[in-house]
Amino acid sequence: MSEVKHLLPVVSKYFKANLHTHSTITDGKFSPEELKELYQKQGYQILCLSDHNVVVDHSGLTDESFLLLTGAEFGVSEPGQDALYKKSYHINCISKFPDNNWQPLLPRKPREVTLPYLEKVECPDIPRSHCTDSINEIIAASNKHGYLVMYNHPVWSLQNYTDYASLKGLWATDVCNFNDLYVGHDPYSSMVYRDLLALGNRIF
Repeated sequence: MSEVKHLLPVVSKYFKANLHTHSTITDGKFSPEELKELYQKQGYQILCLSDHNVVVDHSGLTDESFLLLTGAEFGVSEPGQDALYKKSYHINCISKFPDNNWQPLLPRKPREVTLPYLEKVECPDIPRSHCTDSINEIIAASNKHGYLVMYNHPVWSLQNYTDYASLKGLWATDVCNFNDLYVGHDPYSSMVYRDLLALGNRIF
């Protein structure tokens, strides 16, 4: 077996992490257990399984050398049009607490989430509307219930300044997403990060 390569020093205050990954619970290719093994082999210490529209507690896979974070990615799209051509807000909710499975939104379609996870879902009646006010309500409720909220791949989601300038309560935002290359977009969205900072958002 080849030696594991570490991106960052093992003995330090830094950790190698991926905060946005999908498993077979929704549209991923690997189970949570398989993802843990694959990421550990690549020198990661932290992984958040942010499956689509359902919060699942993965703390049972956490051990002394690896942290599995509870989270989910929630998408809110504008009505009509083909999925590739309509704007969408995608926010990643990452729980501060391992046993927190509060759910801000219900899945849009049952096929998005593998049963039996869907049967356990209970959530408040927050409107799923593609507008800043609705997204800010979802972000505020998520913050209140112990989540860090990340703004996922705004370029891939066809978002522009008018879509994100009024967002409040974000903890982080994507600055690079190579999925964008597959649909002909620029994978870098550092301008979004700079815009949000300039507007007074303390995003790290």
